[in-house]
Amino acid sequence: MRRKTGDTTNSSTNLTGWAACSAVAFALLGSSAALADEAADIADLKARLEALERAYTELYVSDREKSQTIEELQAEIARHHGGGTAAAGAATATTAAASTHDHHDHGHDHGVDHDHSSADAAHDHNHAHGPAMADSLALPPAYAGHAHDHGSDVLTSAGPVDILIPSFALDGFYYTASNDGGIDAVLENLDGFAGLGHDHEHEDEDHDHDDHDEDHDHDDESEESGHDHAGHTHGLREGFTLRHAEIGVGARIPNVAEARFLVNGEEDEGLNLEEAYLKSLGLPGGFGVKAGKYKSGFGFFNALHSPYWDFADQPLVYQLVFGSHGLTETGVQATWNGLAGPVGLHLGAEVANSDNEVLFAASENENADDHQGPDLGVGWIGVTPPVGTGRLDLQAFGGYGLSQLDAETVLGEEAPGTEAALDGRAGFVGGGVRYTIAGSGQGHEGDLSVTGEYIWRRYALEPKGEGVTGDLENYRATQDGYYLQGVYGFLPRLRGGLRFEQVGLTNNVRLPDGDDLGFKPSWRAGVMSDWEVADGLLLRGQLNQGRYRVSGGEWDDLTEFYLQLVARFGPHAH
Repeated sequence: MRRKTGDTTNSSTNLTGWAACSAVAFALLGSSAALADEAADIADLKARLEALERAYTELYVSDREKSQTIEELQAEIARHHGGGTAAAGAATATTAAASTHDHHDHGHDHGVDHDHSSADAAHDHNHAHGPAMADSLALPPAYAGHAHDHGSDVLTSAGPVDILIPSFALDGFYYTASNDGGIDAVLENLDGFAGLGHDHEHEDEDHDHDDHDEDHDHDDESEESGHDHAGHTHGLREGFTLRHAEIGVGARIPNVAEARFLVNGEEDEGLNLEEAYLKSLGLPGGFGVKAGKYKSGFGFFNALHSPYWDFADQPLVYQLVFGSHGLTETGVQATWNGLAGPVGLHLGAEVANSDNEVLFAASENENADDHQGPDLGVGWIGVTPPVGTGRLDLQAFGGYGLSQLDAETVLGEEAPGTEAALDGRAGFVGGGVRYTIAGSGQGHEGDLSVTGEYIWRRYALEPKGEGVTGDLENYRATQDGYYLQGVYGFLPRLRGGLRFEQVGLTNNVRLPDGDDLGFKPSWRAGVMSDWEVADGLLLRGQLNQGRYRVSGGEWDDLTEFYLQLVARFGPHAH
């Protein structure tokens, strides 16, 4: 019996051992399965991570390739239009607006001023710059700003701020003319514009200058006026002139704001702050705001600096109405770019203190009122209708503001009441059209740009000054002018252009002494050809022939020749 009992105990012990071993084995197997599952999960996560990293790398490379393509296209556009077919400005930007409904404003920045936020312009810089709208239609290729990769012009970054690559531009030329003094001497005596008509003894009842005294010395009388109201010039003289030496710097907080500073040096004026402004970036709905000192964004030409013109000189109407620096302001600009169906729509408005030496000049005469700014308002509306393979820009614009003159300016030194000031308002209205076609060849080959603008101006001033106005009456003057130009790319680096212009088609003056005068128009035609020696380096030849009606009722025929060298390096600050 004992033996049987012992056998039973041993059997129980063996069964318990096997059970324990089986449990351990199953536990180990379960643990191994869990580890295998976890390893599989980790491998799956790693595979997904690697796939995402590859996809990210491909997207990054693709984005960089696209950015480089954008930069190359922009450089090509700059080479096509960098001469100033007017901003503002900004055809590229407008095209972007039409496709995205969120277009940032060449002016000129043409441009004009290639403004990355509002419309240059015309320019910003609008640099379509037109152009102007320089922030509008001004800078080439046109409406105030282009939609481009903001990273392409970044030099370095400091936290959230991008420091932009500086820009450099030089404009120098050799000039010769068939008279003494060139175009400056002619414009200083131009009927209705120079001295605003104070030399009027020769006028007959029909306001015709043909029956004038052959011995009349109109040059002396013009000098006696003591005022170059035909528009400030850069003192053109025979020989070589450095007209423009520009350095532009800037900084940007992406999608927030951008600051730009343009300093210009000229032989006859030294260094001056050409533009300094802050503009918005990334505002919703196509809106843009700019504040500071800037070239006004109206039209296709105003926002452009001389290194970005298509011809070596300004259109006559711009020089006579606004002076050699165009209409520059210190104030605030607001723009909007959007769509009205298939048509691009561009609006701009500016409220500012004018910094203009002609139409909106301020007099230092002690009898002139001391006006406080803002004293100038400018506005424009532009449309870009669909026209097939080309691009058509249309714009209407105008401005109204304070204007002051000395009575001596319009009456001459010997007339009574010359100590008085003439104080009041002046304004301008106008419109422009530009049609561009991008050629299918390399470089400029096949590119075509046709641009025309018309401007009408009016002064309405009254004599001021206690005890010195005498019998003086209100002063009125109305003049106008236009230009039409075309530029075509014959070869990848060779372009040619024609321009015709007239001023004084309307040319009427009512002097403070009561005389009503009417003057005949003047005209000028020009032909140019330029060769892009290398990227950013341009050599241009230009020949002008004009016939001008000058003080004294004489016709002055003038031939001019320019040989111009232009250098443009870095992204233009418009």
